[in-house]
Amino acid sequence: MSSVLRKPMQRVKLAVVVVVGWLLAVNGTPSYAKEFHGISNAVWSPDGRRIAFIYTDVGAQGATEDLYVMGVESIVPAKMGKDVESFVWSPDSKQIAVTYYNASGITVMEAMAVGGDKPIRVSSNGRWPVWSADGSQLFYVAGEQVSMMKADGSDITTLMAIKDAPKTVWQTQWSVDRQSLAFLGQIKGDNVGLFVADKNGLRQLKTGEYPGAFSWSPDGKQLVAETACENNPPGLCIYNAASGEATFLGLGHAPLWSPDGKQIAFWLNSQVCIMNVDGTAQQCLTEKQENNIIMLHQWSPDGKRLLFSRAFAPSPNGTEFRFAFDTFILDVQRETVRRWFDASLIKKS
Repeated sequence: MSSVLRKPMQRVKLAVVVVVGWLLAVNGTPSYAKEFHGISNAVWSPDGRRIAFIYTDVGAQGATEDLYVMGVESIVPAKMGKDVESFVWSPDSKQIAVTYYNASGITVMEAMAVGGDKPIRVSSNGRWPVWSADGSQLFYVAGEQVSMMKADGSDITTLMAIKDAPKTVWQTQWSVDRQSLAFLGQIKGDNVGLFVADKNGLRQLKTGEYPGAFSWSPDGKQLVAETACENNPPGLCIYNAASGEATFLGLGHAPLWSPDGKQIAFWLNSQVCIMNVDGTAQQCLTEKQENNIIMLHQWSPDGKRLLFSRAFAPSPNGTEFRFAFDTFILDVQRETVRRWFDASLIKKS
């Protein structure tokens, strides 16, 4: 295998990989989106003041995935780049490291500059970067290796090898301590596996055929994933990242571990819910809306709010879905919801 990170799917399918768990729950087999308009990935800035997001537009003319930044209290998004594959905020919220579908390498841009002015290409190869805690270095994957470099692209150091990984991987997530890398990979035809790579090598966790969204615990020792485990129906399972030992929590989709490590957010029956990490004290915080699909994006850095997108999802024939997502901010303590982003804010050009 020449590269552990190849283009993860056809672009139309990649745009909806985040909602595959819901599609499986409806049909039992993977489906794809005929149309998809809205935010497919959104991340709070570490200072909690802004949100960077990829606006995905999939239709008859193909797919676009463009990067925008908008203030939490703003209604005007600023376009930062197009054909963006991945992005990550610097710890001081001043820069964003980006990779693109149509160009190799890692680019760093000023987050305050409208249109992503003054971008600097710091690496000619590499994918899925993440900053060190102090912002001085970037960790990334290139070929079959995890490497580290200074934020200006100098002093490259190889940290570990990733051998025998699937040729097609996606939804790559670093642990908070930057010591482990988890991702989904295509295995045995259309089946999917959940993998963890660290200094001890690469291992596949024992999941159902189609594991979906997953999230690291803040201490980097556990993962919560949407899958089947321990002879239970598909739902939410917690895995020990080192041993692979699994614990079934209950039904749900798209889990997100809270910043303080005490709660897990998820959605079920078209509602955003939370529970303790042992599966107790389950509570749904939004009203139930039939035939709605939800994408949970991220907890706010202070753990007080949740960012999520929601769309009505009618299916004309049972296999092709058409989505138009609006995005909301949920105050977890007050249980109040406000619309933050309307899909119509961005006009297709």
